[in-house]
Amino acid sequence: FKITEDNKAVFDKVITKEELNQIKDKDFMAKSILYGAWFESYDKDKLEVKLSFNIIVPDTDWGYSFILTVDKSGKSRIEEQVEKNDDF
Repeated sequence: FKITEDNKAVFDKVITKEELNQIKDKDFMAKSILYGAWFESYDKDKLEVKLSFNIIVPDTDWGYSFILTVDKSGKSRIEEQVEKNDDF
């Protein structure tokens, strides 16, 4: 991921699945790949960019979604995106 402002890199980092300590399942980690990354939103008040990406096992429904948040200073955090189901 690379985020620039006025042609200056504010954030430039390769994210690997091994860095995602939220995932404790070794079998999943061995079979999974990082799949898809896209711009989610920009918060003008907080000056934060949010990017989404997934870690999945191909040809299955086994996966996790994450949000990478980066502020204007380049400080970042990665959080698992948990689906809310109103039926439960």
